[in-house]
Amino acid sequence: MCEHLRTGCESAETSRYIATCKPFQDMNSIIVSMLLHLTSGSRFPGPLNVDISDIATNMVPFPGLHFVSSSYAPITLGRRNHEQSVRKDLCIGVLSRYNQLVGLDPWGGVLLGTALVGRGSVSMADMRSYVDRLGMRRRFAPWGTAMKVGLCSVPAAGHSASLLALANSSNMASLFSDVTSQFTKLFHRKAHTHHYLKVEGFDARDFEDSKECLLESVSRYSGMDHIQKVSKPRMQALV
Repeated sequence: MCEHLRTGCESAETSRYIATCKPFQDMNSIIVSMLLHLTSGSRFPGPLNVDISDIATNMVPFPGLHFVSSSYAPITLGRRNHEQSVRKDLCIGVLSRYNQLVGLDPWGGVLLGTALVGRGSVSMADMRSYVDRLGMRRRFAPWGTAMKVGLCSVPAAGHSASLLALANSSNMASLFSDVTSQFTKLFHRKAHTHHYLKVEGFDARDFEDSKECLLESVSRYSGMDHIQKVSKPRMQALV
């Protein structure tokens, strides 16, 4: 009986919270939360702090493959969640497609670089379990399955614990392909182009140049789907 009452109260609280949501304001809040989480290691103490330069060094294997998707958990705003439940569900959250802040599934492609950044009451044991779970049944690039891990002691506002996952995935090609397709349809009809052509220094050729850059990125990331491990001796005898 008590369990049903508690569930009913939580459902009513959730309904009231959803009724007060403002889509654009909430979307901006999610983006801000992600950026604050990303830079937390540079601003607060922690047992395993990382900064953006550390993450970039580990996430970008080759020039041109520098696009990173992100997922964040818990994604809810303005509600204080139960600590034990949050810590248990953090990894489930960042792996869910509903928590991705970019319209693609990074975990289905070849992972070129991965990072996990925890905040708040997240222990090193928790992070190890998250790394193990993330590594299961994922396809990693031949140069290794290592993940960059960060841990900040100061929690995000409104939550006792949170987790940010970053992925540089070959599936980024699908996102750029979709953007290119949408752009082509709009540009064929000259839709919205007059806004850009009014800008001093902007030329109509810049549209085509931008499309070419996108197609180059598609080609680079698509090539990572078929990358093979190359075995070469570290030292060779000189004759």
